[in-house]
Amino acid sequence: MEFYNSQSVSSKSRDYIKVGEFLNIISDRLRDGIARADDNAEKGIAFENILERFEALKSTDNKSTSKTTKEGFINTILDFLDKQGLIYYIKGDDMIKSTKKLDSFMDWNLLNKNNYNRVLKALGEDIDE
Repeated sequence: MEFYNSQSVSSKSRDYIKVGEFLNIISDRLRDGIARADDNAEKGIAFENILERFEALKSTDNKSTSKTTKEGFINTILDFLDKQGLIYYIKGDDMIKSTKKLDSFMDWNLLNKNNYNRVLKALGEDIDE
């Protein structure tokens, strides 16, 4: 997620993301994944297939909760993450905020130096070792 952008005492770089911006970030990251991988199936993450299915979902201007729309699909995921205590999904403001639980998980489990390169490799990023 775009909440985190560094490796330091706290990797958190912003407080909230609007859902519309989040949808754009998802599409952009999937396209980046396709561009980086020569053969997606052998890398473990089929970015092209995921993007195809995501783009096949309809997009609406209203706050649809139908799982056949991008907004509804993301709404289901955000509701789940909210129930798990990882984010605050503020539907009235169309906003996502991270919780201390997610901040701690990101800092200690994913973005610490011991795991950071492993996470980048799993996502198909180039690693400078």
